[in-house]
Amino acid sequence: MAGIPFFEASGRNHEIGLQIGERFRKNIRDVIDRIQFVRERSSENFERACRESCEKHFPQYVEEIEGMAEGSGQEYGDVFFLQMYKEVLNKMLPGDGEKCTSVVFRKNGGFLLGHNEDGIKEHLGNIYVLKMETGQTRSISLCYMGILPGNAVWVNSHGLICSLTSLHAKPAKPGIPKYVLNRAMMDARNTDDFLRIATGKDKALGFHATLISKKESRALGIETTPEDYGTAIIGDRYLHTNHYVFGKFRNISQFVSDSSRTRYERVKEMVDSLKGDKTASMAKILSDHGNSPLSVCRHGDPSSTGRTLNFTLSSVTVDSSDMTMRISQGNPCTSECKTYSL
Repeated sequence: MAGIPFFEASGRNHEIGLQIGERFRKNIRDVIDRIQFVRERSSENFERACRESCEKHFPQYVEEIEGMAEGSGQEYGDVFFLQMYKEVLNKMLPGDGEKCTSVVFRKNGGFLLGHNEDGIKEHLGNIYVLKMETGQTRSISLCYMGILPGNAVWVNSHGLICSLTSLHAKPAKPGIPKYVLNRAMMDARNTDDFLRIATGKDKALGFHATLISKKESRALGIETTPEDYGTAIIGDRYLHTNHYVFGKFRNISQFVSDSSRTRYERVKEMVDSLKGDKTASMAKILSDHGNSPLSVCRHGDPSSTGRTLNFTLSSVTVDSSDMTMRISQGNPCTSECKTYSL
């Protein structure tokens, strides 16, 4: 395995998008082709409403998408649809969101974040690590080719660390696609700035974010729906998979997969029992095969086919003491981590 591609980009938003588009030109075309079955289930009115919401609230990231389209030689509408295909897929395949696990430990006065990024096997060749500088923000993020940075795990120069997990409750509505919101969150300068962006009323789809602020010495879990949100202060430990768990959303109608529920209960059991070195405990959790194939470290289910066959694409840990990302390609049980720092 060649390893996850690493790329550096800098400049204004359009320039960032242009550089990414040029670098991953073929990959972006392949992704557009791969999700045509989703595009066929979309509607022109829904796409137009989402574009207009982005143009109104986040024109700088629309410029980034335009740059990516130009750099990759693809139509702008096709690249924009990559930013909102999850909203359409949400209506088609609610189980598509049954992936990703985030865990936090308090460690030596700071925090340790661990995250397994899961998805279909085809995405193994579709992820990369991006070091980016635009405006007054520098960041490192685990990214998907063709999609704006910020929707998996990232750190930025303002001392923020974030991981994202999918949630599935109310159907998506016209609004700002979550991938565009996630990109905006990556430029946040503090917790309040992050919450203002993440919890706005014009969201198209809900999601969960784990946020750590080194400078403010605080950490939060945030669950959102298109219309509402809830927060939880992170103390000594925290975990999240792919369903709503906050009391505020106790009665919400949601899709909860066997995988999400099983991983949640397994990690809860582990964090309550593991003692000693937090880094070692985190590695044990992220590499755990309990209840396989519905385990935290996922190797796919041989009895499943198509989009239900999920794998751990990458495993990431970030210690707030040094803001360094340690990223593996594929399963953490078999892959070594590479270190990236701002």
